[in-house]
Amino acid sequence: MAFTHGSAFSRIDLLGVTAGFLSLAAVIPQIIKSWYSKSTEDISLLALSISTCSSCLWFTYGLVRRDKALIISNSVGMILGSTLILIKLYHG
Repeated sequence: MAFTHGSAFSRIDLLGVTAGFLSLAAVIPQIIKSWYSKSTEDISLLALSISTCSSCLWFTYGLVRRDKALIISNSVGMILGSTLILIKLYHG
């Protein structure tokens, strides 16, 4: 899945991006619930931090490998994880 100038997503790229987004979609309801309830007591900051660091490492690996699916899905993972960490830190 290496980048080539002007290349479009292949079916394999689409499969990888879809798998990545589906695994990250589980975080979205937690972000929404935490935002509106202003409560993050039941969320482990350690587990969330480890998960976000994992996304950062996979993103970096994707850059080195020039893998579109890893880059796209893990950039979203970093954003979602960071968002939830900020909500956790803000609301305690």
